Amino acid sequence: MSAHQALRPFPFPLPLPLPAAPADDVLLDWAEPLQGARVLVVGHGALDLICGLIRRGCTAATEIQAHCRLAPDADSADLMLVPHVESLADGRAAIGWAVRALVMGGRIAVRDASGGRLRPELAALLRTYGFCRVRTHARPDGVVLTAERPIFGPLHRG
Repeated sequence: MSAHQALRPFPFPLPLPLPAAPADDVLLDWAEPLQGARVLVVGHGALDLICGLIRRGCTAATEIQAHCRLAPDADSADLMLVPHVESLADGRAAIGWAVRALVMGGRIAVRDASGGRLRPELAALLRTYGFCRVRTHARPDGVVLTAERPIFGPLHRG
């Protein structure tokens, strides 16, 4: 195949605007305001969520898949969205990334796609990793947990 053949445009127009995934609306609504926010989207379903972020005016969104690692020199994020968690291991990995990637005062939203079965464990993990204001939002498509990273951090007595 020549280089010229590889660069031909699609034979059909792409549909614009991209259709929104209704399950992402709760994450996107909670994520507002997005102007100036640096957003990290983790795991399965990240591409659909990034498209939704772009539609809502976000200009700094990055995605990372569950099997990848954060680069040591990666920029910090103000907001982390995890659109699909089906196991406690996935939740633990995503929340661990949030501890390293989020700035103080940063926010996280995790969708429990197991039908709410993991809600107590995910809420406990968020608190264990030092997040505050842990809230649960029941949705027809799953449970969404939201939390914030405290500005002053946890107190350690020693």
